[in-house]
Amino acid sequence: MNDNSPMKSLALSIILFLISSSLSAQNQNQIQLIRQHYSYVNENISSMRIEKSKTFDESTDGAEIMKYFDGEKCVKIRLEYFGETGKLFREYYVDNNELLFAFDQEFNYNMPYYMDSTRAVQSGFDQWFDPNKTELLESRFYFDDGEMIRWIDSSGTRIQQGDEGWLDKESFYIDDLKSRLE
Repeated sequence: MNDNSPMKSLALSIILFLISSSLSAQNQNQIQLIRQHYSYVNENISSMRIEKSKTFDESTDGAEIMKYFDGEKCVKIRLEYFGETGKLFREYYVDNNELLFAFDQEFNYNMPYYMDSTRAVQSGFDQWFDPNKTELLESRFYFDDGEMIRWIDSSGTRIQQGDEGWLDKESFYIDDLKSRLE
C-alpha cells in the first residue's frame, strides 16, 4: 500500500469540493442575472410590443401565444393552454434568442369545467366543477448557455442535475422555445 494514498485522497476531495463550490457560485451568479432580467421584463411589459396568436393544434380547447418584444428583441413568450380538466400557463424568458428561464403554472380542476351540479348528478358523480378546488402547481427552470442549471419542481424541491428527467426537461424547453422563435 502506498503511504501517500490518504494524502492523495484528501487532496482529490479538496479539489472536487473547490470545483463544486466554484460551479455553485457561478450558477448562483447566473440565477441572480436571470432574476434581474425577469424583473426588468415584467416591470416594463406595458411598454413592449406584443404579437398574439391562437391555435387549436396544441390543446383541446385551444391556446393563446403572446410574444413580447423590447425593441426588436423577443424577451418573453407566454403560452396559455386550455383544456376541459385544467389549463397551463408557460412563460419563456429570453435574451438574444437564448432561453434563460421557463416558468410553468399548471391548474388542475377537480372536474371538467363543464360539469355543473345538474350534469354531475345526472352522470352519477357526487361532486362538480368547483374553481375553489383547483390545484396550482408551479415549476421553475433556469438556463445558462443552452443548459439547464436549476430545476425547482411543483413541490418546491430543487431537482439535482443528473436526476431522472433532467435531460428530458432540458431538451424539451430548449426545443420548444426554438420552435416558437422560428
